Amino acid sequence: MPASFDDVLTIDGDGCLSPAGPLVLDPGETVLRFDAWVFQTGGACMAFVLGPFGGTRWTTNPDPHDDHFGDRFQPGPATAMGLMVSKKATGQTVTFQWTRGILLK
Repeated sequence: MPASFDDVLTIDGDGCLSPAGPLVLDPGETVLRFDAWVFQTGGACMAFVLGPFGGTRWTTNPDPHDDHFGDRFQPGPATAMGLMVSKKATGQTVTFQWTRGILLK
């Protein structure tokens, strides 16, 4: 899997969070855009990062007032969804999408 979410994300003082996780790219591959959504019943956080960028991790810094919607996050299970658009060394643009359960603390 080229990208994922950290298994546990920490809720900040505003009741929001900064989604992040590991990143595995092919040699010469760069990320053009990375979108992340985390949601629980009643609340959601949405953020994106524009590239190009590489490395072994991705992270977002959403604004708790502009990028968080609904109720504050509570400790416990949540759903995380991501979309990565990258460019391979060959010049081909590809997308990768995933959804997984995570834990908020």
